[in-house]
Amino acid sequence: MIKNKICKKVKFVCENAALFALKKIKETSKKKVVPVRPYSCYCGSWHLTSRLDIKDIQAENKLLKDKIKELEDKIYILESQ
Repeated sequence: MIKNKICKKVKFVCENAALFALKKIKETSKKKVVPVRPYSCYCGSWHLTSRLDIKDIQAENKLLKDKIKELEDKIYILESQ
């Protein structure tokens, strides 16, 4: 744990509170960039971030690779006919 650093971000007492705020922001915000997930901070609070987690990125990559494979298979079938 890092001490003597002051965290100036909006703080939430727990993950559920951060998730509730995230839901409200997504429903009402007109901004181009909005938070996508909460995270636990060294300060002991929870914050929101617009950065994706590496697990989210990996899951999205897998979906895209699967879709590419599916389309390549369709192309192969069409070219074979």
